Amino acid sequence: MTEQFPDDVEAWIELAQILERGDAIQALAAYGTATTILKDKVQAEIPPEIHNNVAALHFTLGHFDEAKVGHFHQS
Repeated sequence: MTEQFPDDVEAWIELAQILERGDAIQALAAYGTATTILKDKVQAEIPPEIHNNVAALHFTLGHFDEAKVGHFHQS
């Protein structure tokens, strides 16, 4: 879906949520794409749920400093 509609922020968020279960790094990348679309194209605020999910993924990966502030990590 993201290949056919690369600017569909909902598709990127859904992909990230699916990837959370097995590939935290790719999930972070998908969340990063979603937030870029939100900020640059939609000009919307990033929902707190996304910040929370990103922080949890960083914590899982042992990126404790990033987890504290919810930074997005593009791979």
